[in-house]
Amino acid sequence: MTVAVLGYLVYVVDLGVLFSNFQNAEKRWLLGALVLLPLNLWLETKTWNLFARLVLPALTMWRALGALLVGHTMGFFTPAKVGEYAGRLLYLQADDSWGLGVAIVAERTSSKVIAVTTGIGALVLFLATADPAPRLLWFIVLGYTAASAVLLYAALFFPKHLHRMLLRWMPARWHKAVQYLTALHPRVVGRGLGLAALRYAVYVTQFVLLLRAFGPLVSIQAALLGLVLTYVVKFLLPPITWMDLGIREGAAIYFLGGLGFTEAAALNASLFMFCINIALPALMGIPLLQRLRISRTPHDSTTKMTSPH
Repeated sequence: MTVAVLGYLVYVVDLGVLFSNFQNAEKRWLLGALVLLPLNLWLETKTWNLFARLVLPALTMWRALGALLVGHTMGFFTPAKVGEYAGRLLYLQADDSWGLGVAIVAERTSSKVIAVTTGIGALVLFLATADPAPRLLWFIVLGYTAASAVLLYAALFFPKHLHRMLLRWMPARWHKAVQYLTALHPRVVGRGLGLAALRYAVYVTQFVLLLRAFGPLVSIQAALLGLVLTYVVKFLLPPITWMDLGIREGAAIYFLGGLGFTEAAALNASLFMFCINIALPALMGIPLLQRLRISRTPHDSTTKMTSPH
């Protein structure tokens, strides 16, 4: 699926035009986007550490970063990034793996809340100015986005209500899996959303720099509108391709191309976003993953993963 989608996008843009656009890219803007990667990772680690410390109060930023990078590595090679969860849990080797799993969900949800919330405003502006067809479909997308935002906010800010509801629906043996929700305080959620918003701003800045690298900016307003719309589509659609590759790029071509940017610039910028923020962290996590050793004790036939720390 991923190969087919990317192949189609390259065909639509034209491989020669895409390669020429890449050759003529301004390296200083590419470097600027790359330089922001450490800040992006720090904000992601800070957000993850905030939610994870409800389970592991002594968790340090360095340990949280190690777990994050191993998660990026394992998520890179697994469908729908499910390995991201396993990687963090294996690295930390905590007793309460269920609690940490829900902490990861809370951290990821905070990022979705920011993308979906900003996406509502962008969709309203898009409907008002671009008048896209079919109009009914876009109103349905707007309604779906707004409903998603309400549900996500409710899940984050009213976790105890969600916990009680889940207890009624879930078998008793699964109750421990959602116990984390009773410790999730609105103050923690508020701080998490603040960090997620800062990280989202870094993402958008990186994308704007990459768009500038591959061509002149039509306008900052057009770039921001196109990028916010691209990310809300990426968050709302199910992961039907590997690492969302092709979905994000197709949305970027559609929205940014319609706002005056060249299709080649939109596609190249999106592909470089993937390389900087997904592929590079995955590479950084490989040494940590290799240091995790599989050990088997003489008195225990079970295999387990142990952290290097």
